[in-house]
Amino acid sequence: MVCTDDPAIEERPPTAGFDTYDGVGVGRYNGVSGFDIVFQLTDDGQPSNDIATILITDPNDGDAVILSVSGYLQSGNHQTHRLTGN
Repeated sequence: MVCTDDPAIEERPPTAGFDTYDGVGVGRYNGVSGFDIVFQLTDDGQPSNDIATILITDPNDGDAVILSVSGYLQSGNHQTHRLTGN
């Protein structure tokens, strides 16, 4: 997981010091283990212009694309927060 601050995105208070969250993982799809996910979530403040990008592939089938979506959230929003506590 990597958190970055995109200078093209103007955070609105309260700021977290980052607005973009990139991640990768391995999990199950339809109950079958071993699928890869790559995702990026952005927090563009309020009102929300947040974007989600998600790619799920099957490494056992030549990295066949299972799901590929990207777009603005239709409702709700992503919210970045500063790390607090332990």
